[in-house]
Amino acid sequence: MAIGNQNKDEGEWVIVGGTGFFTFAQGTITIRTEIDSGSSNIKEICICAFGCTGLSTPVQSESLGTEYNQIWYMHQIISGPNHNQVNIADAKQPQAFGFTNVHDYPIYDSLGPGKKIVARVQGLHTKTSMSGDGWFHWSKVAFDYERFQGSSFNAIGDQEGEWAIVGGTGDFTFAQGTVATSRVRDSGSSNIKKICIRAYCCPTNTPIGAKVMPKPGSGPVTLQSLITEYNRILYMHQIINGPEYNQVNIADPMQPNAFGYTNVHDYPMYDRLGPGRKLVARAQGLHTKTSMKYDGWFHWSSIVFSDERFQQGSSFKVIGNQEGEWAIVGGTGAFTFAQGTITTYRIQDNGFSNIKEICIHALCYTTYYSK
Repeated sequence: MAIGNQNKDEGEWVIVGGTGFFTFAQGTITIRTEIDSGSSNIKEICICAFGCTGLSTPVQSESLGTEYNQIWYMHQIISGPNHNQVNIADAKQPQAFGFTNVHDYPIYDSLGPGKKIVARVQGLHTKTSMSGDGWFHWSKVAFDYERFQGSSFNAIGDQEGEWAIVGGTGDFTFAQGTVATSRVRDSGSSNIKKICIRAYCCPTNTPIGAKVMPKPGSGPVTLQSLITEYNRILYMHQIINGPEYNQVNIADPMQPNAFGYTNVHDYPMYDRLGPGRKLVARAQGLHTKTSMKYDGWFHWSSIVFSDERFQQGSSFKVIGNQEGEWAIVGGTGAFTFAQGTITTYRIQDNGFSNIKEICIHALCYTTYYSK
């Protein structure tokens, strides 16, 4: 799975996970246009990926990498002459379900006079909760700052809350971690959020399984981590239409085979089938028909847990095929630094709704320090 710039001439994508042979993969893909006729082009694709195999028991590992801990300030201007977000989809649903904005938020190094732009948060956020105020946010955080000039990392999470860092480029190649956001000023039409970045970047000669969260500070650190395997089976309910629907169309370009058709979803996940089942999590995100020839739907979600076993708001961030296998590309709370896969199987289907068995296989990292 790759996220990055669709630049005309050249650019870089981040490998943020995979399935099958590429489970736990991370790295970068560099693209460069070789032939361009205007209406079509051919790009050279240079793949640099690292992977690791799954582990059946907790193990300890050591790594020498670089930690980054920064506190900056992000400015969101919802409306007015200097607005930095625009609505691109409105499904006209209760609770603004499916409302989608594109954003380009500046990040400054301080508050008040003399502040300096150090990065820009560029991406989308969508209202993916049918009952609460949950907005699914995914962005590239691109740096325009002497220390990190030209580097970037990708972040997925809640518009208001915590984002998972799921890879990067330049200084942030192989980055993982979290970005915690909290409002410090709010005028209604605009706000300023404090951005607390906690990232760890693994050197290219270190196994992916050795990446861990460092203690506060900057520079090289030697760390140890406990890797815990998490396996669980849940049951996800998709209701396409009807009075209890949990997905809504937000884009339809009217193409053959529904190419580009995009839905926002808020799927509940239960611990079992039948009476007495308990709501454990919700898969909130989008899925788009990305195949022009067959029934391929690209799915990306934040799976937010309400189970008391995990701290409130712990989540997996996933990307993959709507029907098949998803790559876990990061997480928050109890699932910080999570990687792995989620396999989906349709076990009940009546045409307008279905139930899928969700098989989660994740590795999660916990850190401690040795002198």
